[in-house]
Amino acid sequence: MPISRLTAMAPTQQRALPDYISRLNTARRRAGHTQESLAQVLGITLGSMRNYLAGRTAMRIDLFVRACEACGVDAERIIRGGRRKRAVSADTVRRRTGVRK
Repeated sequence: MPISRLTAMAPTQQRALPDYISRLNTARRRAGHTQESLAQVLGITLGSMRNYLAGRTAMRIDLFVRACEACGVDAERIIRGGRRKRAVSADTVRRRTGVRK
């Protein structure tokens, strides 16, 4: 291919990886899974696993939940991110804010 044609091609555009996929990747590494080992647990090909974790292919929800379970994390926490907030009683709120009954 002539050089002029190569330079005329548009550069590859990278899309931002969805946050939940980044969090699943982190959970996978922390659980000690490689892409290959997680693919085996889920019963899918390594190529499919790579596509899911790279954000090239959307993961089915049932597969996503199973992947989270295999990594020992709550799927809702992976989707929402952050830590779950604990419920706080009305008395605790009053104490913290100084508001009296």
